[in-house]
Amino acid sequence: QTVPIILDKFEVGFQSLLASENYWIERNAEKEAATDWGIRSWMGYARLAMSVTEVNGKELPECASKNGIDEAAWKERFDTIMNMGEKPVEYLLVNLNWFNARVEELYRNDFDLLKNG
Repeated sequence: QTVPIILDKFEVGFQSLLASENYWIERNAEKEAATDWGIRSWMGYARLAMSVTEVNGKELPECASKNGIDEAAWKERFDTIMNMGEKPVEYLLVNLNWFNARVEELYRNDFDLLKNG
């Protein structure tokens, strides 16, 4: 989904994560940080980087494939996000939370239908 954060100035694309992407992030967190705070922080930024597909029309490289995560594509994507200013990243994090809330709404009634199936 393309989200205009600041109309005509800052537009990003978001995607929901695959289970394999989320699992990869969780597996790699301890390699990237040594403390609980550091792990949580890295995981938040990693989920953001994995979720952002484009920034102002510039597509970020696809990381996931049937063979797993492409490490070079991941590094490029993560570096792109982490080399942005603090405020734009803050806006991305807020908008990612709103995006994820909209995704959750898509499934709101589905689980009630499945409970006896």
